[in-house]
Amino acid sequence: MNRNSKWILLSVSLAVLFLVGLSLFPIGTYAQGGVGGNGWMPYGTYSGWGMMNGANDMDDCFGDDDVASGPRLTLEEASAIAQTYAEKYGAATPLEVKEVMEFEDNFYAQISEVNTGIGAFEILIDPVSGEVHPEPGPNMMWNTKYGMHPGGVSGMMGGMMGGGMGWSGPRQGASAEMPIGPDEALSIARSYFSQSRPGVEVGDEIVQFYGYYTLHTLEDGKISGMFSVNGYTGQIWYHDWHGEFMGMTETLHD
Repeated sequence: MNRNSKWILLSVSLAVLFLVGLSLFPIGTYAQGGVGGNGWMPYGTYSGWGMMNGANDMDDCFGDDDVASGPRLTLEEASAIAQTYAEKYGAATPLEVKEVMEFEDNFYAQISEVNTGIGAFEILIDPVSGEVHPEPGPNMMWNTKYGMHPGGVSGMMGGMMGGGMGWSGPRQGASAEMPIGPDEALSIARSYFSQSRPGVEVGDEIVQFYGYYTLHTLEDGKISGMFSVNGYTGQIWYHDWHGEFMGMTETLHD
C-alpha cells in the first residue's frame, strides 16, 4: 500500500471515529476529566501515546518504510510550501504560517488566522515529495472550526488527494471559547506527564486552536515532541507520528 493510500485509509477511519464520538459527546458539552476520572475521553485516556491499540499505531502506519527516498527538503523550502498552502486556503479567513518544525519523518506547520491569532489547523509536509496533508489526531478530530465536518479539513483533504471534495471554508459560528483555559490546560498537561512520563517536561508555549491546545514536550530542556490538550475534556493526545525532532523556524509572524 503506498503512502497516499494509507493517508486515505487513516482519514476514513478517523471520520468513522469522529462520527461515533459526536454521538457520545456533543461539542460544547464539558465532561470533567482526569486520570481515572469520569466523562468521555478524560485526559490520560491516551496514556499509551497512541490513538488506537498501542503506542505506535500511527507511527507504524507512517514510519520510516513509507518515507520516499531522495534528497530532503530544507526547512526554508518546507516553510515556503506551508505559506503557499496557507494563502491558498485563506480566501474566506486570511491565514498565515506561525511555525514550521522539522522532524525525521515529516515537516510540521501551524497555520493561524491573521485577524484573531488563533490557530486554524496543523499540516504535515512530506520531507522528500513536498506533499501536504492535514495532520491526523486533534487537528481533524477535535478542531471545531476547521476539523472533520462538511467544508472542513476533510473537504480540504479531498481536494489535495484528487477526490474532488474541494474546500468550502471553515465552519461558521465556531467559538474559540473553551471550558478549559490555557493556564488550566498547562496544569493538566504537567500533572499528566509528571505521573505518566517522568523526565518529560511540558514547554511554556501553548497555542490555542478551536477546541484544543497544542504544546511541546521537552527532554533535557530541548524540544522532543508535541501533544495536544482537549479544551472541553482535558484529554491528552501525543503526536507520535513525527519521529525525532531536528529543528524549527522562529515564529514567522508577530
